[in-house]
Amino acid sequence: MVPIVTTAAAITPAAAFGWQACVAALMIASVASFLVYVPLTALALNGGNALADDAPVPALTARAYGVLLALWAITAWLAAALVPVGG
Repeated sequence: MVPIVTTAAAITPAAAFGWQACVAALMIASVASFLVYVPLTALALNGGNALADDAPVPALTARAYGVLLALWAITAWLAAALVPVGG
């Protein structure tokens, strides 16, 4: 089910904004996910405390995966709407 949802979230902005904006938006959303959303999720799962160097990374829950997917999809749509596409 997750690959279907991810694929749908990834390609639906193309129907509204075109493929160029969609590809640019997916790159922006992926960078935002790795630089902002995943670290903040790790902090939240660790009780708001920074992870120690020798501590294992907390496991992502199903709810965390859902939130990350939703944030990624929302970022992709917003980026697709805001990316100027040259004609």
